[in-house]
Amino acid sequence: MKSSILFLVGAAFLIGCTEDPPESPHGTPKGTCTVGDRRCSGNNTEECTASGWSVDQTCANGCQQSVNAGVRNASCKAANGDPQNTDTVCDGSATWICDGTELIVCDGNEEQDRQDCDQGAGGWCYDFGGEWEADCVAPMGEACSYSGEQGIMTIGCGANGEPTSGAACDVNDGCVENVACDEVEAQHCVGNRVYLGCNTFADTVEGGQAVLFNCSGAGNGTGTCTDGVCYHSVAGEMCLEGLIACGEGYTCEGQTAEAAGTCVAVTE
Repeated sequence: MKSSILFLVGAAFLIGCTEDPPESPHGTPKGTCTVGDRRCSGNNTEECTASGWSVDQTCANGCQQSVNAGVRNASCKAANGDPQNTDTVCDGSATWICDGTELIVCDGNEEQDRQDCDQGAGGWCYDFGGEWEADCVAPMGEACSYSGEQGIMTIGCGANGEPTSGAACDVNDGCVENVACDEVEAQHCVGNRVYLGCNTFADTVEGGQAVLFNCSGAGNGTGTCTDGVCYHSVAGEMCLEGLIACGEGYTCEGQTAEAAGTCVAVTE
């Protein structure tokens, strides 16, 4: 959950679009992996062949990924859920590693954090390879943004254990289909959504995945997108410079560096 596109400010969102995570993880790009390497993709083990990653077997009790001397391995867990491969997950060769449906954050040989990508909604951990390494992926229709210490974090969207080209993460609606990344970098409208940017996943997902903000989530459901900004005219509802603006006859008051403002009717 390291793809930071929106930063939380109080109850509001401050645009901070980035194509790559602030960390500098490393790994092998998908499709150009080292033949013989193995990894977890959901409950499947995958092996790297001359043509890229391919499913090796489906694990009834979950998959465990591990590392030995820099070589990634994956194996099915035993019937009781215990690992059958006792190699350490963290060996200094990667920062983000999958262990079944869990995303492991490593600092050298030490495990620093463990996040469950399932979230009770069928999400999984996926090894993108390349600079992106591993990250969580959510199924279509489920939430793809979460509040973290760095603000709102967005993750990938997909189906059947794979991230999907053409899918997009809408902060309000979750994973949606058929919204492609746009060559226009400036914030703009796509229907009633604000287009905020593109998660490239280090070019391991063809075309990347767009990040959006549905204006219907602003102004108590009355927001409309115009020139890349959500507008509404509902007194007391949230406003935020650059993303949610007050319509004619209203002004945004009370916004600070820590919190959003609210729309207030203009009085003469």
